[in-house]
Amino acid sequence: MYKKIKDKFILAIVAGLIGDIALTFSDEIFLRLKISKRSFRESAAGIFVSSQREATSKGGIILGQIVSLMMSISGAITFLYTFSKTGRKHVVTKGIVLGSTLGCVIPALLSSLPMSKVKPTDASSNLSYIFSHCIYGITTALTMTKLADDSVFSSERPIDSAYSTDTTNLND
Repeated sequence: MYKKIKDKFILAIVAGLIGDIALTFSDEIFLRLKISKRSFRESAAGIFVSSQREATSKGGIILGQIVSLMMSISGAITFLYTFSKTGRKHVVTKGIVLGSTLGCVIPALLSSLPMSKVKPTDASSNLSYIFSHCIYGITTALTMTKLADDSVFSSERPIDSAYSTDTTNLND
């Protein structure tokens, strides 16, 4: 038996990381099957680089993976708040809804940024992003609910740190 995670932020990092691995794996499958024309990592790197050639370079792919990981961890924080407020029932359904929502919103935001140089405009690439985010959502939700200590989602434990029982005084 493993020790359950009690810290909400660490839980979000771990669940987001594992979810991002699933997202990347799914994205790679869609690329290899030629369903998607460019990887999610390339699209994410397109925010920071000036050309598609740079986005597909080794450095661009690493940059895109880091951006994807940070978005996945941020998404996991959303999952954490949702589970804290609504409970752990229907975890797969919540994972699909939250993941697919992120899969719609994130690419739309990325491609709408004026500095984004790499934008997937074809339906199959965008559909594959949404499906990959469903995989991410299910994986993140299951990971989060399996690794979390019961106290993380307890209704007695508020989300807002202002109500924390931690006695550490930061003003001293």
